[in-house]
Order: sequence, then structure tokens, then C-alpha cells
Amino acid sequence: FELMEMNLYEAIKGRPNYLPETQVKSYIYQLLKAIEHMHRNGIFHRDIKPENILFDTQAPDANIKITDFGVSRRL
Repeated sequence: FELMEMNLYEAIKGRPNYLPETQVKSYIYQLLKAIEHMHRNGIFHRDIKPENILFDTQAPDANIKITDFGVSRRL
């Protein structure tokens, strides 16, 4: 993996206001597409939480990465 700046939990904890709706929609869409891809290839993650969703705030498109496949299983 390349170096990612922070995880989703770090981005949302202690914020005085919500993340922009367009950004949330983008993260949800990417997350669902990633889960779809994993399931299509026979992988069940079993530990998706904000701490396991990484992204780089410096990137213009802010793509997310799912990490920590330690408890994942083959379907």
C-alpha cells in the first residue's frame, strides 16, 4: 500500500461540523463498490469500520482504501 494520510475515524472525530454531502456520497459509493468487488471475488472482510478506511486528503479525488484483512474469509 502507498502511504495514506489518515483514516475515516480521524477525519470525523472532534469535527465541529459535518463532512460535505458530496464527499460523504463519494466515500459511500467507493466503499460499496469495494465491497462488491471483494464479494464478487469471494472475500468477506468482516471488520469494516472507520478505522479501516484510509484516504489521502491531499489527493484531488480522495480515493479510499480498505485495510486490515486479518479476519477476512473466503466465501
